[in-house]
Amino acid sequence: MKHYLRQHGSALIILIVTIVVMSALGIAILSMRTASSYTQMNTNTSSRAYYLAESGRRYANFSTADGSGTTGKTYRLSNGDEIQLTIDSTGFITSGSTFYKDTALESVRIISGPKKNGMPCWSFDDPNPQQDNCSSNNISNSITTINGRFGKALQCNGTAWAETPFKPIDEIGSGKPSSVSFWVKPQNTGDQVIFGTSDGTTPPRRFSVGISGGKWYWAYGDTIKITPIIADTRWQKVMLVYFGSAAANQITLYVSSYDCTIPLQSDTGTVTNALLPMTVKKLFICGEHNSASTTSLFNGLVDELRIYDRALTLDEITPPCDAGCNAAAYYPFDGDAKDKSGLTQAGHGNDGVLSSSDGIHLPTHTTDRFGCSDKAYYFDATYGEYIHVPYASANTSLDLTTEGTLAAWIYISTFKDYAGII
Repeated sequence: MKHYLRQHGSALIILIVTIVVMSALGIAILSMRTASSYTQMNTNTSSRAYYLAESGRRYANFSTADGSGTTGKTYRLSNGDEIQLTIDSTGFITSGSTFYKDTALESVRIISGPKKNGMPCWSFDDPNPQQDNCSSNNISNSITTINGRFGKALQCNGTAWAETPFKPIDEIGSGKPSSVSFWVKPQNTGDQVIFGTSDGTTPPRRFSVGISGGKWYWAYGDTIKITPIIADTRWQKVMLVYFGSAAANQITLYVSSYDCTIPLQSDTGTVTNALLPMTVKKLFICGEHNSASTTSLFNGLVDELRIYDRALTLDEITPPCDAGCNAAAYYPFDGDAKDKSGLTQAGHGNDGVLSSSDGIHLPTHTTDRFGCSDKAYYFDATYGEYIHVPYASANTSLDLTTEGTLAAWIYISTFKDYAGII
């Protein structure tokens, strides 16, 4: 939420809240079918069948799936489409139906990891980093988590790394649009890799982001680009956006700081040969997985690492302070209902209180729109559950009697006339 006070007493308020209400049947999607079609879908057999959608929670369950992924079974999707699944000898499920362009199923990809939420994200908020909220990752050596940018962060000590099951060549594919975003706080600006994997061949096949000569760099395929952007030992948000081979292999690296006075910086380059590592596939965090060894280990903190199988838009690549730095109240629901507005996330005293009509049941944490656990609240209307921000006459930061703006991510399971959301 953002709240700006004017000299003449009026106020502009922007409220940013994340509210998710779960649905057993998935997401309703309005789309147009065109002649182009896709005829295959892959997903790991150990999971329930899911399909990805570029909206809301970004995926929805097959409404008749029992979780077994039984071969030959027909599944009816929440949007009415039907597919029949067949398990081939390689352990993947392949559909025999036709998927139409511009529908939700257009974005279906191979899915890995125990929670099957599509592309991975790591929040590092779980006390045991081996059981992360967002995605499976195997931790080696002595890596631990400590207080980070949001909740907990992965503490890299320059001698240890995190091995993930994510394989860029399999999950994204060479030359396909993709993006990576993360928060990072380096202990120093010496040469090091935040995340990466490399075949260690000549010419190289790499996929990594790090610091070289005190400046941010990226590596994709056989191309390494050292940008003019100076690395800092304060918290920074780094975003690498690859627009794909169909867009002239262009890559842009964006770096922004939590300090609102520092503008977003960017640098664009071009990949010569966009081939991702094919031998050494698994992505490492806090170092680069290089021919069965680990090089350029990182020393510092990493938080909220997310990978996308698409190029982020300019609207999504905004200075992070825009979300809450200048807000009157900001509720990311990152573990609680506290107001985390302001530069340091200290808030303006507008903390929320979990409440309900019966005084017994309370809103509960659930998965947010990115598929990360405990990052949103579920409200059960049966018990009149809500979050209450108490009124304090001495605190005028949340005065809604003049002008203002409210913004929220919501996911509704049951539509009811005149039901209040905010």
